[in-house]
Amino acid sequence: MKYTYQTISLDELIPPDAPVRSAVDENGLLELAESIRAHGLIQPIVVKQSGEKYEIVAGHRRYMACKFLQLATMACQVITEGEINLDLIKLDENTKREQLSYIDEAEWIRRLQDQLKLNTRELATLVNHSERWVQSRLDMLVFPKDILDAITTKGMSLAVGAQLALITDDDE
Repeated sequence: MKYTYQTISLDELIPPDAPVRSAVDENGLLELAESIRAHGLIQPIVVKQSGEKYEIVAGHRRYMACKFLQLATMACQVITEGEINLDLIKLDENTKREQLSYIDEAEWIRRLQDQLKLNTRELATLVNHSERWVQSRLDMLVFPKDILDAITTKGMSLAVGAQLALITDDDE
C-alpha cells in the first residue's frame, strides 16, 4: 500500500460509513481536542479518495476533535494505491493501540514534574488532566511493590490499589 501526505480541508473529509466505535466518550473527545489545541495533531488520519472527497479510514476521533476545534484543515495520510481492506485497517488502528499503564503514566508525570519544576496544578494544566488525576498518579509511586504489580499485571484498578495502599498492617 502506498500513501501520500496532504493537508486537507475538513469540508472535504467524510466520516467512515461504519465507524469501529459504536459510541464515542464525550469527555475523552474533549480531552483529545484540548491535546490537539495544545500540541497540534501529532498523527495524521488515514483517508482514501471517494469521488471528490476523502473518506476517513482511521482517525475518526481525531477528525471529530479537529471539527470541534473548528480547524479548517488537518494532516492526512492518503492511500494512493494497493489492495486495501478498510475494515482491517480500521480494526487494526483501534485494537493495536495500548494505553499507557498507570505506572508508565506516573513515571512520566514525575519526570515532567522534576524536569520542569512544576507543582501539581501547573502539571495538570500542562498535561490537560485534573489535579486529582495527576495527584493520583504521583501518589501511586509510593505504593508497595505488590500493589503496583497487581495494578500492572493483574488488572487491579488504581482506586482499589489506592485503598489497599492505605492498609499498613500486613496481616490485614
